[in-house]
Amino acid sequence: MTRVPTATIVFAAVVAVFSIVALVLIAASQPNAPTATPRPTAVATGPTLAPRTPSGPGAANSPANFIPALDASWNQAGSATIVCWVLTTTPPQRSAPAAEKIEGPGIAGPAESSIGTDTQGTAKGAFVVNQQGTYTLSATVGGRTATKVLAIRSARGPRPCG
Repeated sequence: MTRVPTATIVFAAVVAVFSIVALVLIAASQPNAPTATPRPTAVATGPTLAPRTPSGPGAANSPANFIPALDASWNQAGSATIVCWVLTTTPPQRSAPAAEKIEGPGIAGPAESSIGTDTQGTAKGAFVVNQQGTYTLSATVGGRTATKVLAIRSARGPRPCG
C-alpha cells in the first residue's frame, strides 16, 4: 500500500473548504438566488374589479386625461435670438416632469431642457439661436408630446416674449 504524504491530505482539505466557502459566497451575492423561506401564495378571496377611469381629486394628473400644447415666439437680443416657449396642459398636470428641446440650423446654447410644470400645469422657458431659419420645438410631459414649428425670418416674433 502506498502512503499519501500528510501535507497532500491537508492541502486537499484546505482546497475543498475554500471551494465550498467560495460557492456559498457566490450564491449569496446573486440577486435572484433562491431563498430558504417560502413565499406566500396569493389566494383570490372575492370578485375581480374592472379598472375604472380616474375621477375626482387627483384625476387631473392622470396621463389618460390631458392634452399638452406648446406655443412659442422670439425676440432679437443683440446678435442672438431668444426663442421663448410656453407649455400648457389641459386639464392641468400639476408639478409634472417635462422635457423640452429645439432643433434647427443655428442653436447657440443648450438644445434641451427639463423644466417641469408648475402648480397650474404650465412650464415656460427659452432657447437661444443665432441665425434665421425653421426651428422645431417639442415638449413631452406624461409621455405625450406637443410640437411647434417656427419660421424665424425677422428680428421679432408674432408676440414679444415675456
